[in-house]
Amino acid sequence: MSIFLGKLLEAELYKFSEYEVKAAFIFNFSKFVSWPEGHFSKRKRTINLCILGTGFPLNTFDYFEGETAQNYTFTKKRVKDLSDIDGCDMLFICSSERFRIDQIIKTVKNMPILTIGDTEGFAEKGVIINLYMEENKVRFEINIDAARQARLSISSHLLKLARIIQNK
Repeated sequence: MSIFLGKLLEAELYKFSEYEVKAAFIFNFSKFVSWPEGHFSKRKRTINLCILGTGFPLNTFDYFEGETAQNYTFTKKRVKDLSDIDGCDMLFICSSERFRIDQIIKTVKNMPILTIGDTEGFAEKGVIINLYMEENKVRFEINIDAARQARLSISSHLLKLARIIQNK
C-alpha cells in the first residue's frame, strides 16, 4: 500500500482543504487500478482525469499534474458534456450532476473508465469509487460490481481500506 494513501486516511482536515485531500485520493486511486489489457495504446503516455460538472475546483489537481502513476503522466481537464469523455481514463462526477447520475452511469457503464464521485448515494447508483466524510476525515467506498462491469481491476490494498458496495 502506498504510504501516502495510508497517511491520507488518517489525515484530518486541518492542514489541507477537503478538496485538496480528495484530489490526493483521486490521484492515488490511479496507482491502484488496472485497466483492461490494450486500453493504453503504445503511443498513449497519460492517465487522463476528466471532471464533469461544477463545484470541484480544478486547480486542486495542479500539484499532481505531470506526476506519474503506473508509468503514465497524470493529466486533468474539465469536460462540459458526456460527448467530451473520449480519452478519459478516470471521470470525476461532481455533485452538480446528481440529477442526471443515472444517465451518466448508463452512458459509461461498459467503458473502461474509473468513475469517481463525492456525493451520497453515488456508489449505489453505479459510480465505482465514492468519497465521503466521516469524523472529519475523507473515506471512500467502492462498488465492486461497477468496477467489474467496467473491466477494471482494483488492488486488494485499496479494497482493504474501502467500504464495499455491491449491487443487489
